Amino acid sequence: MLGKVLRIYREASGLTQKELALELGYESPQFISDWEREKSQPPMNKVIQLARLLKVDDSELVRWMIEDAKQQVEATLTRNYDRERSRKKA
Repeated sequence: MLGKVLRIYREASGLTQKELALELGYESPQFISDWEREKSQPPMNKVIQLARLLKVDDSELVRWMIEDAKQQVEATLTRNYDRERSRKKA
């Protein structure tokens, strides 16, 4: 979900992925693309600067990061539980 939020805020700010990447000290927009496609998350040391550039409260970005982490943990635990349960039945 964070990726979609970042894209919405970036577009609302009128920044391209490349412009945002350069403002954050990256040479390639690939970092921003990966964040928006939820392949990775921004490092914590960039969150405050990112929030400032996107004109959003940094705590909001952190909340989205936490929510994403919760969903990943839940999916992993559910998958492992289901796998273990199937193995016990067999």
